Amino acid sequence: METVVETRRFRAVSCVLFFEGKILMLKRNLSVRTNPGLWSVVAGEIDAGEEPVDTAHREIREEVGLAPSDVELLRRGGPFEVQPKPGSVTSVYTFLFLASRSDVKLNEEHTEYRWASIGEASALDTVPKFDEMLRSLGLTGCGPSKP
Repeated sequence: METVVETRRFRAVSCVLFFEGKILMLKRNLSVRTNPGLWSVVAGEIDAGEEPVDTAHREIREEVGLAPSDVELLRRGGPFEVQPKPGSVTSVYTFLFLASRSDVKLNEEHTEYRWASIGEASALDTVPKFDEMLRSLGLTGCGPSKP
Protein backbone atom coordinates (compact mmCIF):
# COMPACT_ATOMS: atom_id res chain seq x y z
CA MET A 1 0.00 0.00 0.00
CA GLU A 2 1.34 3.42 -1.00
CA THR A 3 1.79 6.13 1.56
CA VAL A 4 0.19 9.38 0.49
CA VAL A 5 2.13 12.43 1.61
CA GLU A 6 -0.03 15.50 1.88
CA THR A 7 1.58 18.68 0.61
CA ARG A 8 1.56 21.50 3.15
CA ARG A 9 0.74 24.85 1.58
CA PHE A 10 1.93 28.21 2.80
CA ARG A 11 1.64 31.79 1.58
CA ALA A 12 4.38 34.41 1.83
CA VAL A 13 5.39 37.82 0.53
CA SER A 14 8.60 39.17 -0.99
CA CYS A 15 8.96 42.95 -1.02
CA VAL A 16 11.43 44.79 -3.23
CA LEU A 17 12.18 48.26 -1.86
CA PHE A 18 13.43 50.71 -4.50
CA PHE A 19 15.34 53.92 -3.71
CA GLU A 20 17.29 56.12 -6.14
CA GLY A 21 17.72 53.38 -8.74
CA LYS A 22 18.73 50.62 -6.32
CA ILE A 23 16.97 47.85 -4.42
CA LEU A 24 17.39 46.96 -0.77
CA MET A 25 19.21 43.67 -0.19
CA LEU A 26 19.28 42.00 3.22
CA LYS A 27 21.72 39.31 4.38
CA ARG A 28 19.90 36.67 6.40
CA ASN A 29 21.28 35.86 9.83
CA LEU A 30 22.98 32.45 10.14
CA SER A 31 20.62 31.69 13.04
CA VAL A 32 17.38 31.89 10.99
CA ARG A 33 15.59 28.70 9.93
CA THR A 34 15.07 29.57 6.26
CA ASN A 35 17.95 30.41 3.90
CA PRO A 36 20.54 31.37 6.54
CA GLY A 37 23.42 33.50 5.26
CA LEU A 38 21.81 34.22 1.89
CA TRP A 39 20.84 37.61 0.48
CA SER A 40 17.18 38.43 -0.01
CA VAL A 41 14.60 41.20 0.17
CA VAL A 42 12.04 41.84 2.90
CA ALA A 43 9.95 38.67 3.12
CA GLY A 44 7.70 36.75 5.45
CA GLU A 45 4.83 34.37 5.91
CA ILE A 46 1.24 35.57 5.55
CA ASP A 47 -0.72 35.05 8.77
CA ALA A 48 -4.16 33.42 8.70
CA GLY A 49 -6.80 35.95 7.69
CA GLU A 50 -4.20 38.51 6.58
CA GLU A 51 -4.14 40.03 3.10
CA PRO A 52 -0.78 39.83 1.27
CA VAL A 53 -0.38 43.62 1.03
CA ASP A 54 -0.98 43.93 4.79
CA THR A 55 1.71 41.30 5.37
CA ALA A 56 4.05 43.28 3.10
CA HIS A 57 3.62 46.43 5.20
CA ARG A 58 3.99 44.47 8.46
CA GLU A 59 7.19 42.75 7.30
CA ILE A 60 8.70 46.02 6.03
CA ARG A 61 8.09 47.61 9.44
CA GLU A 62 9.39 44.56 11.37
CA GLU A 63 12.48 43.84 9.25
CA VAL A 64 13.73 47.29 8.27
CA GLY A 65 11.80 49.76 10.42
CA LEU A 66 9.98 51.62 7.64
CA ALA A 67 6.38 52.61 8.28
CA PRO A 68 3.66 52.40 5.59
CA SER A 69 4.03 56.19 5.20
CA ASP A 70 7.71 55.64 4.26
CA VAL A 71 6.89 53.45 1.25
CA GLU A 72 4.61 53.68 -1.78
CA LEU A 73 3.28 50.54 -3.50
CA LEU A 74 4.27 50.67 -7.18
CA ARG A 75 3.45 47.18 -8.40
CA ARG A 76 2.14 43.75 -7.40
CA GLY A 77 3.47 40.58 -8.99
CA GLY A 78 3.16 36.84 -8.65
CA PRO A 79 2.23 34.74 -7.06
CA PHE A 80 4.72 32.07 -8.01
CA GLU A 81 5.46 28.85 -6.16
CA VAL A 82 8.58 27.62 -4.41
CA GLN A 83 9.17 24.26 -2.80
CA PRO A 84 11.44 24.94 0.19
CA LYS A 85 11.43 21.25 1.11
CA PRO A 86 9.67 18.06 -0.02
CA GLY A 87 6.01 18.03 0.96
CA SER A 88 5.85 21.83 1.29
CA VAL A 89 4.85 24.46 -1.29
CA THR A 90 4.79 28.21 -0.73
CA SER A 91 2.89 30.67 -2.93
CA VAL A 92 4.92 33.89 -2.95
CA TYR A 93 3.16 37.21 -3.55
CA THR A 94 5.56 39.90 -4.73
CA PHE A 95 5.47 43.66 -4.27
CA LEU A 96 7.56 46.58 -5.49
CA PHE A 97 7.66 49.62 -3.20
CA LEU A 98 9.28 53.01 -3.60
CA ALA A 99 11.03 53.94 -0.35
CA SER A 100 11.11 57.60 0.66
CA ARG A 101 14.38 57.14 2.57
CA SER A 102 17.40 54.85 2.55
CA ASP A 103 18.15 54.55 6.27
CA VAL A 104 16.85 51.29 7.64
CA LYS A 105 16.96 49.58 11.02
CA LEU A 106 17.51 45.84 10.77
CA ASN A 107 15.88 43.37 13.12
CA GLU A 108 17.54 40.13 14.29
CA GLU A 109 16.67 38.26 11.08
CA HIS A 110 19.41 40.09 9.14
CA THR A 111 23.04 40.96 9.76
CA GLU A 112 23.67 43.55 7.04
CA TYR A 113 22.07 45.42 4.19
CA ARG A 114 23.03 47.23 1.03
CA TRP A 115 21.31 49.17 -1.71
CA ALA A 116 22.28 47.51 -5.00
CA SER A 117 21.50 47.69 -8.69
CA ILE A 118 19.50 44.75 -10.01
CA GLY A 119 22.66 43.35 -11.60
CA GLU A 120 24.63 43.69 -8.36
CA ALA A 121 21.78 42.09 -6.39
CA SER A 122 21.51 39.12 -8.77
CA ALA A 123 25.27 38.53 -8.48
CA LEU A 124 25.02 38.05 -4.70
CA ASP A 125 24.50 34.65 -3.08
CA THR A 126 20.72 34.99 -3.08
CA VAL A 127 17.80 32.88 -1.91
CA PRO A 128 16.37 30.35 -4.40
CA LYS A 129 14.19 31.82 -7.17
CA PHE A 130 15.38 35.36 -6.45
CA ASP A 131 15.60 36.26 -10.13
CA GLU A 132 12.15 34.76 -10.78
CA MET A 133 10.80 37.01 -8.03
CA LEU A 134 12.36 40.06 -9.72
CA ARG A 135 10.92 39.03 -13.10
CA SER A 136 7.45 38.63 -11.55
CA LEU A 137 7.61 42.37 -10.87
CA GLY A 138 8.77 43.21 -14.39
CA LEU A 139 12.27 44.11 -13.28
CA THR A 140 14.73 43.58 -16.13
CA GLY A 141 18.36 42.59 -16.31
CA CYS A 142 17.71 39.35 -14.44
CA GLY A 143 19.56 36.17 -15.25
CA PRO A 144 18.21 32.63 -15.00
CA SER A 145 16.46 31.63 -11.79
CA LYS A 146 18.47 29.71 -9.22
CA PRO A 147 17.02 26.28 -8.41
